[in-house]
Amino acid sequence: MGFIDTASRYYIKSKRLLFKSTRRPSKKELITTSRIVALGILFIGAIGIISATAPLIAQAVGAGRIRDIRRIVRQGFWVALALTIIIMPILFNAEPILLILGQDPEISAMAQTYLYYASGVALPGLMFISLRSLLHVRGAAVAVLVITIFGIFVNGLGNYALMFGNFGFPRLELAGAGISTTFVNIVMFLLI
Repeated sequence: MGFIDTASRYYIKSKRLLFKSTRRPSKKELITTSRIVALGILFIGAIGIISATAPLIAQAVGAGRIRDIRRIVRQGFWVALALTIIIMPILFNAEPILLILGQDPEISAMAQTYLYYASGVALPGLMFISLRSLLHVRGAAVAVLVITIFGIFVNGLGNYALMFGNFGFPRLELAGAGISTTFVNIVMFLLI
């Protein structure tokens, strides 16, 4: 979903690549995207921590310790909750953080808009990673692949609808990208 969001943000007003407009994105739009990606590193770090459940689950499966598998996945959920509690205040306060780091106020406000609406991704996204690890170890990687491809497709449609105001939806721009991404991650977690 990160690629779809980044590509959508890059072409938020121009629609140059997919929608045949000739206007290039402004410097502020490009800078905003880079700031959002930089703060996304927090989420990538959290994914790395949650991904540690995969080798632990694999070890428990190999040893035939079924009870340990449940415990590891449950502990992955607890770690996801703890990481979400740590990440959320940073995402909700991204604008002041960016301003302290010397960023343009308009860019900081744009980044804050997206991060406010996309912050709902944290818990379901991290819990999805924990369950994904379980399914990979159990040999059900195809199910994860199908759900992920479905999520990418739905996120692209959601961005097209909510960012650009298509299919009768209001044009929400960066807020729409955040809403779409959060919705898709919740659905993917429930599907897995």
